Formats: sequence, C-alpha cells, structure tokens
Amino acid sequence: MPAGFWKSFAQDVWRKQPRVFKNVHEGRLFAPPEELFRIAAEETAHLARTAGARSDFGCHISLGKAMIMQDHIRLMPAEGDGSFDGWAARLSREEGREGFMYYMNSAQRRSPLLFQRYREFTEGLFEQIGLPSWKVSTDMFVGDYPETPFGVHKDVVDNFHFVAAGRKRMLLWPYETLLPYVKEGVDARDIDYALQLRSLKDIREQAIVLEGDPGDLLYWPGHFWHCAEGTGGVVATSSCYIDLMYSPLMGLSDVVNAKLRPVEETHPFTPYVPGRHQELAGALPERLRDTTRRVAQGLKELVDGGLEREMELTWLRYVSGGGFLRVPPPASGVVLDEGQALKLVPTSNLVWRDLASGELGCAANGLVETWPASHGLRQTLQRLSGGGAHRVGALLDEAKEELQGSGVVWSRERLREVLTTLVAWRALAPA
Repeated sequence: MPAGFWKSFAQDVWRKQPRVFKNVHEGRLFAPPEELFRIAAEETAHLARTAGARSDFGCHISLGKAMIMQDHIRLMPAEGDGSFDGWAARLSREEGREGFMYYMNSAQRRSPLLFQRYREFTEGLFEQIGLPSWKVSTDMFVGDYPETPFGVHKDVVDNFHFVAAGRKRMLLWPYETLLPYVKEGVDARDIDYALQLRSLKDIREQAIVLEGDPGDLLYWPGHFWHCAEGTGGVVATSSCYIDLMYSPLMGLSDVVNAKLRPVEETHPFTPYVPGRHQELAGALPERLRDTTRRVAQGLKELVDGGLEREMELTWLRYVSGGGFLRVPPPASGVVLDEGQALKLVPTSNLVWRDLASGELGCAANGLVETWPASHGLRQTLQRLSGGGAHRVGALLDEAKEELQGSGVVWSRERLREVLTTLVAWRALAPA
C-alpha cells in the first residue's frame, strides 16, 4: 500500500464511511481472476469426489434469488470451463436463466498466494488499529446477477472488497436510513440481518453508490446496509472481512467439536412394539450408553488440561497467521536436501511458547505443532529467526542428543522432523 495509507485510513475512514480506492496496487491485481478460478475449480472437483460425505462445503451457488441445494456441484465452476467467463457461458447455455452467483468463504485457506497477500495487506492496518479479537477471513463472489440474491443486508464485519474482473457496484445505506424496514423490536446494529423488501426501487435513490474496476478496492463499515447491483457481465471479487463482535470464547466450540467428532453419531432403529413404552423406557440402548461414555471421557480430557492446551495452540496459530485461523494446509511430499541452504521467510511469523503440558508449541503461517521442550529445539528456532542462510546438512551435524528421563527429546532425527515441518509450512525456503 502507498506510504502513509494506513495511518490516514485509520484516522479518517475506518469504521466511519464507505470509500473507493483506485488502483491501490499500481497496476497489479491483488486477487488475480485466474487464481480465484483455479481454487474454485479445485473446490468443485473436491466436492465431486466427496459428495454425500459430511463436509463444510464453504461454497454455494444461487440462480436468481434461490440458493441451489440439489445437483449444485455441476453448476459450479469446473476446470473444463477454463475461466469464469467460460463458466458463465456454460450456465447461460445449460440453464437459460438470468442471474447466477458463486460464493466461497475462507478463500485464503485454498490459496497460499491469496493468504500471503492478505497477510501483507492487513499488516499495516493492524499496526494502526491492533490485532482483532479473534476472527479475520476472506471470501469470493463471482457472477452476473442483477442484485445480491439474499437482498439488502448488513454483517457485523468491516469489509475490504478487491475487484478482480468486471465492474463492481455496491449500494450502501447508513444504518439509521433503513430502520423503518427493520422488524419492530429488533436492534440490528450488532447482528447480521437481512431486510425483507419487495423491491430495491423503494430505497435505490437513497443509496451511496460505490463502483470499482479491476485493481480497485471498495471499503465499507459493518454498520452499513449493502447490496450488490449488476453492471452487465461477469464480476469477480475477493473480500477480506474483519469481525467486529467475535469473542475468543466462540472458538471453544471448534475445540470441543474436534474432540467429539470421532464419536459415532448414527444409531440403528430400536425395535418398537406399540403399547409397551415402559419396557422401552427401561431398556437404554447399549450403543447410546457407549456414546455417552465416550462423550463424557472426551469432555473430561478437555477439562483436565486439554482445553487449556488447545486454546494455547489456537492462540499460536492466530498470532502466526496474522489473525487468520483458516489457512492453507502444509505442502505435501517435502524431502530435505542436506546440501541445500534454507532461510526463514520473514512473513511466516515463526513463533513458539512453552505449554503447561511440558511441550514446546511452535507455529508459522497459522499452522502449529508440538515437540518435547529441549535446549536444542529452542536454540534452533532462535537461530532460524535470526535470519541468514543455513545449510541443512550443517544444522543436522550440529544436533546433539538430549535425554529427559528415559526418553530422547532432541536428536538429529528430531531436528530433521522440525526442518521438514517448517519447509512444509512454507516458513523455510531455499536461500
């Protein structure tokens, strides 16, 4: 961003007023449409392979004002379309309808490129306003639709909207302007809320209009009502949003769900005889009893220290991810070359801390791992953080075995594991 941009933004714009910033990256597209299409097509292929399995889809498609729930995967962007324009042409040809929209949340976790760029983008903002309490994420909107399918709404997030393709038009209204359309007795300022309007025509003239072309950035505060309006042709945007009301305690549900997810959730039908309900009441199914026991055991493990440990690790992920918790997975198939020199990627935010469990938690780029605490591990992390190039073979040769009790806590092989992990996390790169 231009020098002084964030200081001026924090003073004059942040949480105050909508704004369009023209060509903020001086000719470079922040979110290239080719990259957005690639991750959309990859997600479609993934959904096709896992259709029927429990999954957080994280994306959906709308035709007209209806979100499609059946046979929706075939309507999503696919590799064979070649581009969003190709996808749009296929939908128009096959569906013969006007108005379609593709949405994806947490786009940054599917693209190391977008993750890195959003991290760089928010770094200057957070220097001015502080690191948000717990939630920063991104999403993607692509389509050719006359207006946002779910209508005029507000979200409790401040939104940075990057235009990747086409001309984007957003209509916005200050919170108080549309209060007559809010259900009586509802205070919608600090909640997500959609208005039930018959038509945009009744409020269109009152709207603040933001328009942006590829390379432009649109911003609006979370207390503004908003709705996209079509400009003719396919429009692709990628947004970074900062949750204004999110509590760290909301993350506890993710920790609990991860612990309990392995528990069997489906039970067979129970034999039933009409009129014999008392007998049925006294015969608690063994599978239900077993599931309850395992749930209780999982919760006990969390209460007995596991929950504190998970929150410590989540905090490491959050700090190293620059506010993002959903991040790209580690690279696969990493093999260390002992003759190669590696250096730390400064923006990976390599951090570590001692855990109450006696382990050392280490995180970079929003990914976390634990190893037995040792002098060798701390020394290695400090050395890598100091910068410079380090030949893999030399680092391995210097590793001295450390024992704790009857176990080995540091060795040449443990160092190899640590280095391999950091390379897979994209925290170490060839010098």
